[in-house]
Amino acid sequence: MKSMNMKQKYRGAGVFRFVAALTVPVLGSVLSVQAAVEVDQSPLIVSDPLPPNIVLLHDDSGSMRYNYLPDTAPRSGDDFRDSSQNRQYYNPETLYTLPPKADGTLYPEPTFPNGYGDPFEDTAGTVDILSDSDYSDSGRYVDYSYNRRKSCERDGGDWNSYYDVCVFEGTPSFVYFVGNEEHHVIEDGESCDGFTNCHHAGDSLTIDGEETTYGQNVANYYSYYRSRFLSAKSGIMGAFSELDPAFRFGFGSINNSNSDDLVDKFTHDWTATNKWGNEYVQQSVSIEKVKEFGDGSENTQKERFWEWLEGVGASGRTPLRRALEAAGEYYQTKQPWLDTDDQGREVEYACRPAYTILVSDGYWSGSAPSEFLKDSDNDKTNNYSVIDPFKGGSADDGSATLADVANYYWKTDLRPDAENQVPATPTDPATWQHMTTFTVGLGLSVNDLSATQTQLFDWARTGEKPEGVTWNGWPEPGDGNGSGESENVSDMLHAAINGHGDFFSARDPKQFSEGIKKALADIAEAPGAGSTPSFSGGETLTSSTRQYTASYTTGSWIGELYSVGYDEATDSFSVDPWRASAQLPAAADRNIWTTNKSGSAVEFKPDSLSEYLATLGDNLYLADPKGADWGDDIVNYLRGDRKYEDQDETPLDSVLRKRDSLLGDIVTSTPVVIGAPKPDLYKNVLDETYFEGLSGKTTYDSFVTDNASRTPLVYVAANDGMLHAFNANTGAEVFAFIPGAVVGGTGDASLARLANPEYGVYNPVDGTQPVPHQYFNDGKLTTQNVYLDGEWKTILVGTTGRGTSRTVYALDITNPADLADPKKAADAILWERSAGDGKSNADWIGMSLGRPTISLIKSSTEDEGQWVVHVGNGPNSENNKAALLQFDLATGALSVYAAGSMTDNGLAAPYVIQNNNTDGISEYAFAGDLQGNVWSFPLSPTGGNVSAPIYVAKDASGDRQPITADMYATQNPNTGAVWVFFGTGRFLTDGDIRQSDPQVQTWYGLRALKGGSSSPAVTYSNTRSNLQKREILAENVEGTEIYRATSIGDFSDLTEDDNVGWYMDLVSPNNGKEGERAVYQTQLIGGRLIVNTLIPKSSSPCDTFPGGATLIVDPFSGANPGEGVLDTNDDGETDDKDSTTISGEIHHYNGQRYEVGMAGSVSALIQEGGKVRLFGLGLDSREMTLDTTMGATGAQRLNWHEILN
Repeated sequence: MKSMNMKQKYRGAGVFRFVAALTVPVLGSVLSVQAAVEVDQSPLIVSDPLPPNIVLLHDDSGSMRYNYLPDTAPRSGDDFRDSSQNRQYYNPETLYTLPPKADGTLYPEPTFPNGYGDPFEDTAGTVDILSDSDYSDSGRYVDYSYNRRKSCERDGGDWNSYYDVCVFEGTPSFVYFVGNEEHHVIEDGESCDGFTNCHHAGDSLTIDGEETTYGQNVANYYSYYRSRFLSAKSGIMGAFSELDPAFRFGFGSINNSNSDDLVDKFTHDWTATNKWGNEYVQQSVSIEKVKEFGDGSENTQKERFWEWLEGVGASGRTPLRRALEAAGEYYQTKQPWLDTDDQGREVEYACRPAYTILVSDGYWSGSAPSEFLKDSDNDKTNNYSVIDPFKGGSADDGSATLADVANYYWKTDLRPDAENQVPATPTDPATWQHMTTFTVGLGLSVNDLSATQTQLFDWARTGEKPEGVTWNGWPEPGDGNGSGESENVSDMLHAAINGHGDFFSARDPKQFSEGIKKALADIAEAPGAGSTPSFSGGETLTSSTRQYTASYTTGSWIGELYSVGYDEATDSFSVDPWRASAQLPAAADRNIWTTNKSGSAVEFKPDSLSEYLATLGDNLYLADPKGADWGDDIVNYLRGDRKYEDQDETPLDSVLRKRDSLLGDIVTSTPVVIGAPKPDLYKNVLDETYFEGLSGKTTYDSFVTDNASRTPLVYVAANDGMLHAFNANTGAEVFAFIPGAVVGGTGDASLARLANPEYGVYNPVDGTQPVPHQYFNDGKLTTQNVYLDGEWKTILVGTTGRGTSRTVYALDITNPADLADPKKAADAILWERSAGDGKSNADWIGMSLGRPTISLIKSSTEDEGQWVVHVGNGPNSENNKAALLQFDLATGALSVYAAGSMTDNGLAAPYVIQNNNTDGISEYAFAGDLQGNVWSFPLSPTGGNVSAPIYVAKDASGDRQPITADMYATQNPNTGAVWVFFGTGRFLTDGDIRQSDPQVQTWYGLRALKGGSSSPAVTYSNTRSNLQKREILAENVEGTEIYRATSIGDFSDLTEDDNVGWYMDLVSPNNGKEGERAVYQTQLIGGRLIVNTLIPKSSSPCDTFPGGATLIVDPFSGANPGEGVLDTNDDGETDDKDSTTISGEIHHYNGQRYEVGMAGSVSALIQEGGKVRLFGLGLDSREMTLDTTMGATGAQRLNWHEILN
């Protein structure tokens, strides 16, 4: 662990730990208030991803002809006509839609009482649904059942396979049952006499909010969904109609049906030897090679797929194992990995993922796959360890199972000559070229296991056996020579686990289509991180230190807070892990709070939210308002009630988004750990004039003593709208808080949109999200111990960050148990302010991008202090200008410091300083804005306007450089001068990173105040000509890493009065300007100044994340520290060997460049011997650590930072 690249881990991979770049394919929608400054509402961490390979293997076995589901369903009588018994039969609560054609138009609509015998065969003709009992089109579809209408005697004639007509006295009808009630659908104009529950064909019918008629729904069902094969084809068409045109797609069937229609196919043969010793082809599986899917127009892969699918027949057994083997063998060829680059050259991309989706209605059967696949999941390799829940489940004849086949093509490097650059994901940690397997079962149930499907996938993905699970192993599948066995269904689930994909068990045709859609959505998911790891236990790394990392997954938009303890024996964070998502209480037991429209704290329950229910119900589907009744169910959904996600319930009936986890995505919010108060927090405050409570009846020391055993909690905001508080030791949720402004949001900013099934789903056609992801609650948090209302308290302040509600809130977390007690919680929620609250100065509140600061200023009453919160207003306030916001910590009353008059502007997070830190009073705040202005605000209880900045950041051409990073300030211990540090650049919208000629951004250090006075040093008239120039001079490869060296120099370079600081343009000495920018806060650690940068990449499809770098310099000269900082040769020393020579002079390496940039600033812990270990998270969720030698602390801290315990 001597360099930044060492000890990189991907959390979520369980026992698999690999270094990888991760693909996040959603760039996100842009949403802005009044569109003044565009701010994307999804993470900006990717360039266009490389489209994956997908192969679909379709079941064309004989059982697909059946019109009952599952195989055990009744095949005749009344139960046959009841969809609860026969899931293939007409379900009156299902809207049967016309499947789409390849070009997006719909297949023809039948007219009741006529339906299509085979809607995909032009010559099949129509059938009278009311007189049809069974129908066959050249043997392709035979319905093994009695008639669908009222029971009757056959009127003469023998059975034949084409039709069988009943004639009876009275009105013919289509019959279906709901429980014991018989329903009839008859033609318009016919009499309902003698029928109960009679519906004319033209009677209107509303299903899932869509209008149709009884006759049309029945006709659509009969034509497109009455058999397994028809419903599978229709479902596949519906699912794949939305596939990204850029995805590379191939297809085939398990019995090679219609293989003559494959245009460019790969064929895998199994041979055998006859009794005369001659070898012959026993079986073949052909796959249309992957090509860009296209838009369905002529000669596209999509059109070819539709034509092939229309003609696929059904016969034979179910040789799933051999079909999956064929897909794996195909992926070992070169063609799936080839593409053409932007210069027309054929290249093999090493980062392209490869997936196979295997769909089937039955248990696998047929001949065994190849011998080398046998017992693969019990065979250890470099890429695979033989552990549960992957191992086991061998076939009873010793042949390979489906799980063995999936395991083999996952663990085997299919392209061993290519670099291992396939993106890892939370479910699939492999970086070598491999096949990921998804299985979809129609009408299949897994019921012979000692753990649930969810538990098994959680186990596989985390490496942690779920609590309470007693695992009895996988059952032994049959050899498949019969019709298949129930254990073979479990083998489909086992194959998905071993293939690191997923398994979907569809109960009916609708779920079958949804299962395929979910598989395609999973393919488009990947993890990321947007914040810095946090730690408990103080500044020193000890055995009691715990690490806390937050992350998210796009597509499903779930979040995770992961914690793990430090093990001194192994010098690693590896003991006592927990995941917050796995420990959320039951919905009814959660302590969730919000504020109502009058600002009072209330429980987040339907009974307390009557004024919000109609708004929530009306915003679930914007075009179809649902009202307060649905609002009630949406509140319960947001609490964690899952009954409407995937079960047949009324009134919503599975219309709410299915969640993989109840914890929302955590993007920007950094976990904050608060336990016992820090005893020496105010040790430097010697003058108590303004600082009440340091002595007297209620002292700070007493507060520390009284709270020494306070249970530590970790706080983090998530985009489920909630500020979550978890027990820092166990991960159990203690309480949550949702700002009322978030609950009351409308349109896409409504929390109800989280329940919309299309929430955050990426539209592959135009790159948008029809129901876009939102930053509901994504801001930074801060805490402080303060003296309010005559007693010491611990206060938390948060913002919603980039969220459009534009909210700031404060909670009293002195006793966290109060927020779990309905009698006390209202007093603990201090206040909430938002842009739309109608109160004084609300029009200055924007999207606060940084961390709030709690400080003490002089009040309007002489010799008294006032605790306040300072926040940069950020972009998109109603005033559209930059301002420093100052909230009274006790009441939320807002004072404003307006910063100039420039529009399309917003202030970044300030740094507040105490110029005389012996009295505890903060006197100045420094911050930058989007127009490049650097502001100095003299603090007062009433605010005020500042007309001119102290400096304007401009590039060498004189163009303004935007500032979005939090400001940092410190005092030079030698001169007393106050310095401010910041970098420039934006990272707010896709346009910020997609620039053909990016602006050069800069890292600055400015002497803001002269030593020993409050006089300004840098002034508005100063330009970069008044600053000392520093440069990145070297960017060299040492071993496997890229290190940087910057200009050498010393403090004497900046002693002249007109030399008021330094600057360093972020330009690579090798590549020139690349758009590198510093959007994270500069930090002072161990006497050295540190900044993390981001570097957009666009040269290769495999570069899906921005790159980045870390730079370390002397703060007051901007120079290379001039002594060993990084151990670049891994010899355990930081010396002249860790350097490069430039113009005859030694330059020590003081920076490192990465393929994937960091997700924020770094965290630091002091190791034994005084070394400092830096911790960061890559944008791809990798953990990154650096052991470094730093100088003495040196610089003077100018405000309080609670070192979190």
